[in-house]
Amino acid sequence: MDMLENIGASEIEPIPIKELDGELISTDGHTRMFAMYLRGFQEVEAVWEDIEMDWEAYRIFVAWCKNEGITWIGHLKERVIGPDDYQVLWLDRCRVIDDKLEDKRNQAVDKGLG
Repeated sequence: MDMLENIGASEIEPIPIKELDGELISTDGHTRMFAMYLRGFQEVEAVWEDIEMDWEAYRIFVAWCKNEGITWIGHLKERVIGPDDYQVLWLDRCRVIDDKLEDKRNQAVDKGLG
């Protein structure tokens, strides 16, 4: 987490956000935001996410976080893990959902529903 050790807030790329089901969520930059939190920042610069994303998948990912009691960046403080665990516990899990959603969409297209 020493990524912000020698830079100021104005030098940090803004955190992309999007409204999803009436709530603002960050779509990327969680490591930067967490590092800023650890340095005592009370606010971060945000920018509206303009990239089209798989919002059905994001709903699932946000639900996972909520089910684990993670609703703000400070909740990650006691959950810091290494890159190998992160790969298995988050990235691989997300990839499984992405694959399932893609399969579901392809089946709907094959059946003439999509």
